[in-house]
Amino acid sequence: FGFNQSSELVQDVNVRKALQMAVDNEAINANFYKGYGSTALYGTVSQDSKGWNWPVEEWPDEVKQEYTYNPKRAEELLDASGYPRRADGYRFKVKLANLERYETTYAEILVSYFDAIGVDSEIAVITEAEAGAAARGPTMKWDLHNSIGYSWFAPNKDLYCLSNCADGNWPKTQDQRMHDIVAAMKVSATMEESMSLHREADEKTVREHYAIIKPKSPKFYVSQPWVEGYFGEAGMQRASRNTFMARLWIDSGLKEAMGH
Repeated sequence: FGFNQSSELVQDVNVRKALQMAVDNEAINANFYKGYGSTALYGTVSQDSKGWNWPVEEWPDEVKQEYTYNPKRAEELLDASGYPRRADGYRFKVKLANLERYETTYAEILVSYFDAIGVDSEIAVITEAEAGAAARGPTMKWDLHNSIGYSWFAPNKDLYCLSNCADGNWPKTQDQRMHDIVAAMKVSATMEESMSLHREADEKTVREHYAIIKPKSPKFYVSQPWVEGYFGEAGMQRASRNTFMARLWIDSGLKEAMGH
């Protein structure tokens, strides 16, 4: 879930830190993902993309602690930011936009963790059209949203959309430095310059908590035993997800022998 920085509430980086520290990724991985996921830290750019990213091994300890489950510290940050618990036990309310193509279970898990630190929550299931309009508009009515992917190496789109691109400015960042970095990316003349800019942008998103980091979730590919020529491919290359299907065939004898 990315933060909407046009929301006055989550413009405060300490609020963003607190919401991250309220979430127990180890427990989510153990229970929701049945231990199949990964809780290793990451930024916007994949940790496999050496030179383009801010490597986790270079993160200061204090930054790593900001991505570690610590509800006591989360409550301290909210108190210090001027959001004490009211008589009803809550501090404020956040709205989460959940894109309709994604199920809401993970959002519901976040809501339960937010509740434990005195943050009330509301989940809105939104359409692709609503998400697109919100991304391209100047503001967004939700505090958090899961309408954009996060943490893979996509230098020509997804990182740009952390500031502005054809698909909009997803986090609604108010930081002119991020806009300047993105503008420089678009005209960078050398690989070294482009890598350096990507690394700087990645570090900014990590230090300033552009999104709530979740465990990397597993993805499984399965097929019937009579499907021949399939070895678990998701696609042959970017935007060619179905190309491999033309290379598959059915062992009709095996299928019949197995009663199908």
